[in-house]
Amino acid sequence: MKRMYPIVSVLAVMLLAAVSTAVAQQDASDALPENPRGRYQYFMDRVQPTEGAIHPGAYTRAYEEAVEQLHEISLHKRAAIDDYTWVNRGPFNIGGRITAVTVNPLNSNTILIGAAAGGIWRSFDAGASWHSVSDEFPTQAMGAIAMNPIDTNIIYAGTGEVAFGLNTFNGSGVYKSEDGGTTWAKSGVGSFPEFARVGDMAINPVNPNTLYAAVGDGSLEIEELGIWRTGDAGATWENILSGRVTDVEINPKNPLELYTVLTPVTGGFFPMERFGMYKTTDGGDTWFQLDLGIDTLEMGRTAIRLCEDQPNVLYAAVSELTGNGRTYLIGLYKSEDGGDSWRKLEVPFDYMVSQGWYDNVLGVHPTNPDIVYAGGVKLLVSTDGGDSWTRLRDQGAGGLLHVDQHAITFDPNDPNRVLVGNDGGLYLVTNNADVAKIDRGMSITQFIGGGMHPSNEDILYGGTQDNGTLFSELTPEFTQLLYADGGDGHIDQTRPNRMWATQQWGRLFRSDDHGKTWYRVNGDMPNDQSLFYTPFAVDPVDQDVIYYCSGSMYKTTNAGRNWDRQSRSLFPSVNGFVNTISAISIAPYDNNVVMAGARLEGRVAVTTNGGEDWSVTTDTLLDGYCSGVRSFAPGEIYATFSTFGVEKLMFSADTGSTWQSRTGNLPDVPANDVWLHDGTLFLGTAIGIFASEDDGATWTLMRDGIPSVPVLMFERGPNGTLRAYTHGRGMYDLRLEEPNDAPPVFASRPDTTTLEFSQVFRYTPVVEAYPPATYTLLEAPSKANFDPRFGAIEWRGSDLMARFTIQAENIHGSATQTFTIWTNDVVTADWDVISTEKMPTEVRNLHYAGNNTLWVARDSAGVSRSSDGGYTWEHFKIIDDYRVNTSGFFALDPTTAFAGTRAGDLMRTDDGGKSWQRLLYRQGRRIENIYFWNSQEGIYISTGAQDSADVMLTTNGGEDWELVMPRHAAFRPEPNTLTFLDRIHGYYAIWHGDDDFCRIMRTSDGGRTWAERDVKSQSVNELVMFDTDLGYFVDDYTGEIFRTTSGIVWSERRLPMTWQRNVSINLDPTGTMLWIVNDSIAWVSRDQGSDWTPTMLVPTNAVADAEFADEANGWVISKDGTVQRLRFNPLPVERPGAAIPAAITLGDAYPNPVQASSAIHLPVTLSKSSDVVVTVVNSAGKHIQTLHEGSLRSGEHVFTWNPGEVAPGAYFYNVRTATSSAIGRITVLR
Repeated sequence: MKRMYPIVSVLAVMLLAAVSTAVAQQDASDALPENPRGRYQYFMDRVQPTEGAIHPGAYTRAYEEAVEQLHEISLHKRAAIDDYTWVNRGPFNIGGRITAVTVNPLNSNTILIGAAAGGIWRSFDAGASWHSVSDEFPTQAMGAIAMNPIDTNIIYAGTGEVAFGLNTFNGSGVYKSEDGGTTWAKSGVGSFPEFARVGDMAINPVNPNTLYAAVGDGSLEIEELGIWRTGDAGATWENILSGRVTDVEINPKNPLELYTVLTPVTGGFFPMERFGMYKTTDGGDTWFQLDLGIDTLEMGRTAIRLCEDQPNVLYAAVSELTGNGRTYLIGLYKSEDGGDSWRKLEVPFDYMVSQGWYDNVLGVHPTNPDIVYAGGVKLLVSTDGGDSWTRLRDQGAGGLLHVDQHAITFDPNDPNRVLVGNDGGLYLVTNNADVAKIDRGMSITQFIGGGMHPSNEDILYGGTQDNGTLFSELTPEFTQLLYADGGDGHIDQTRPNRMWATQQWGRLFRSDDHGKTWYRVNGDMPNDQSLFYTPFAVDPVDQDVIYYCSGSMYKTTNAGRNWDRQSRSLFPSVNGFVNTISAISIAPYDNNVVMAGARLEGRVAVTTNGGEDWSVTTDTLLDGYCSGVRSFAPGEIYATFSTFGVEKLMFSADTGSTWQSRTGNLPDVPANDVWLHDGTLFLGTAIGIFASEDDGATWTLMRDGIPSVPVLMFERGPNGTLRAYTHGRGMYDLRLEEPNDAPPVFASRPDTTTLEFSQVFRYTPVVEAYPPATYTLLEAPSKANFDPRFGAIEWRGSDLMARFTIQAENIHGSATQTFTIWTNDVVTADWDVISTEKMPTEVRNLHYAGNNTLWVARDSAGVSRSSDGGYTWEHFKIIDDYRVNTSGFFALDPTTAFAGTRAGDLMRTDDGGKSWQRLLYRQGRRIENIYFWNSQEGIYISTGAQDSADVMLTTNGGEDWELVMPRHAAFRPEPNTLTFLDRIHGYYAIWHGDDDFCRIMRTSDGGRTWAERDVKSQSVNELVMFDTDLGYFVDDYTGEIFRTTSGIVWSERRLPMTWQRNVSINLDPTGTMLWIVNDSIAWVSRDQGSDWTPTMLVPTNAVADAEFADEANGWVISKDGTVQRLRFNPLPVERPGAAIPAAITLGDAYPNPVQASSAIHLPVTLSKSSDVVVTVVNSAGKHIQTLHEGSLRSGEHVFTWNPGEVAPGAYFYNVRTATSSAIGRITVLR
């Protein structure tokens, strides 16, 4: 979810001003509104002038002015720029927001779609492939498409998106094609509103020269909104009903009958004479109101559709007027008499999820009026005329379908095929249930920003609106690394396995393994105002140094482990509001030179000493929003501005002391970023890319290969490619210069710091080469993992010494890099790695079931079980379907367990996982919280269709379930937080969609009723209670820890491990020891959380979960399945007169490595006499030999071990006393 550019009516500006004030007066992190509202604020702030409104046609006018200038600029000045050609890089498999879909009624293989900011795309093979047909339009924002049913070569396209989100795009009226969409001409020039946003169109099937268009936005004049009609195939148009409308529906059997709804949508005063639903029976000459039984002044956005074969059957979905940005469903209504009377249908939940102003669409089967689809955030389908409804499985319920529905179209030749357009692209629904994605080939993704790979420009990376953070690994296929709204991103230029990403409201993440696992790294910052999309910059010399921007400037020198606030408020406040930092960059020639821009008053700040001191422009540079700041040469700074009505590009030749405009002949359009190459300036704007070869005096719109689309950011790659991140058409590349052919040269070296045993070593080389190199691993330990696409190595330290050799090769030559990694021969951790066996799929949860039995819940319907304390494992599938994830799990005892899936299956095993009984089948709701008191009595809490917490009880082992506590919409249970103190006192956490914070729910009657307690936490990972008053929970997303001492009020606690990725909080079954576990340390407290002692884990992959059996027995498991076990009780109870523990010191074993046929000597020193056990185990923890068991005096002792017939590899000798232990490592050679 990312940047966009709106047009705004006077009313919308007034409404936004009220919202803006409320948001500005509180910390964004306190409010955390949902994403559409956050984007609404962000994009409006970027472009809105301080005074006055944005003209509805501002973007289209700017584009037309730029095109006109092309004819005036001399061919000589355009020659060099015309040599540049932009190339689209995709994504072609992700999609983006689709607002219109039409299927050729004579040939279903031909489909056209309209994208919110990506133009019109056409398919001739039923969606298998696509191509763009609207690149010459002045806007790529589309709202509606209508096709002549008799001559299907005639197509009408209504431009502009009527979504009222203010991050939606300009319209330019209606366009017409007479050759099936290949070429287009503007319709109704002089008679149709020039900059109209068209939300819907209806064509008369009997006389297709008559067409109706619903204009819902795009003009400040109410007379230009409403229903427009043409009777001459678009040559001329007339307004036949004034007001704000979004839908128009025509009766195909009597085309003189039409329906629409007039509503202000956004609430507040709107200068309309009529409100409510209206019908005409004379083709629009006169209209009369229909009565739905609702106060028409309360009706918000309303969708209306009828059954083509039985047009007296209509459905209407009515949302509330916008109130603080939230519009809930008022009701779904049905008429069976052409609108004369209506009845309200019962729907199971608010499928609009408070976003009716943004997501509200209906679809009715053309011949069967009982089949109807209702789309909001979720998508419902009814096959019995609305008496009952089923939620189609979307991504929130473990399905494929994206959320946020905008278009529903039945295939006129096969109505069992339903095409659905939403924020994720185009989907095909068959049999009213099965979903497939059919938008491969479209490039309509809305990027915010991204980063370039240091070696290979074919690796693509960036953050997008609604589709998260995307990554392409050397192929056109993109994968989603993070969900939600992705912002700017960065790939480490010296360690490209490390990546940075941002999400909405200032969340900064780091991955060290090419995006497989992510950690939030700025959770310890104080609450501070930040933008919805937060800028940050990485030092080009030292990639561990990062500057992060909010209301203050923050800096880290250790890759996010710690942050220093360099300035509490870098820019002076404006009218009492914090002037948030809106742009930042670091000079490529001097990493001490950092520049930042301000959201208000156009201020720019510069430091020349790495942030120690800042120089801020003392006077207002411009009364606008600084969208970008760059330097390409010492002393020279460029600043771009996205506010309407101000200069767009400013330049300073004296490090920001004085400034001059470089706007030249640019039209008045938001500018977002600038790049300089060999005397040519490139400017990314809301309508495309401009270039100037005369220092900004003259600008030329670049049209070769790229349409009119918002360009938000530039980045340059290692081989001379300039990459543009667009908000609607994916990424584009421009070859600035031809790279010189060159053989590979390694430009990086690995970190060869000695590893701990089982610590993960990662290295991805940076190689300078053209063409880009391919990689081969010539030498490495047998268990090393290697990715030849990147030359990436991942290895878990085991051998005392490991030698690696990587070869990089292209057609011009090859190069090798050799290095050695050592592993400590003395294990210093407080935990032993007892199993390095990689689980078949990623681990989700660990459960202890008594009698040394452990259970693991895994992705892809996987479960694993160990009956020997974690040393060996059996693996099972609860369902033979790899697409199903095990999301909830409860182990009752060593043989009986229950598993829930995201799809709504509930499974039970009574034989240790060998076979599974299905208790519930595909409920369409996530079952992620399960608890059983005994084999018959249990409870589960699922995520209901409305993102609700539905509580179910059973008294017969799961055969039957009773719904006892349905919750209303926007309450979603947090996974695996359900816990009980006894038979009646229980707790779990929910997430509340209205404010994006959690609640703790508690019951004192065994789950039949629940009380709700607010907590200011974004998520709850695990929850423990000592009793009904004292409890803790951890939030692994932010690193926060909360405590209650009353069972009612929860408050944040600052503990030693706060702000770490604390994945588990655990109270051992004895109720004695409280544990909090993160990726490196398991912290333990014996006094209910007052004092804490760290126990060091062996560094492995990201930790998934932890479990404890008693004071001295605990397990930690990584996401890949590595299991560690606690070596001893870290907090032994001291007794009067207890002996001082004997300290153990391990000497250097010799010879080490040792030949299997030789003996190795193991020196051990004791500080005092003690009973000692010395054993040898293999790397899986299996006992090999006991070398000594008995009393030893203080001093040095040497033990000898003969490996004999053991297999070569890593072994460990473990020296234990009653109170201490030490582990050393032995490497046995062949």
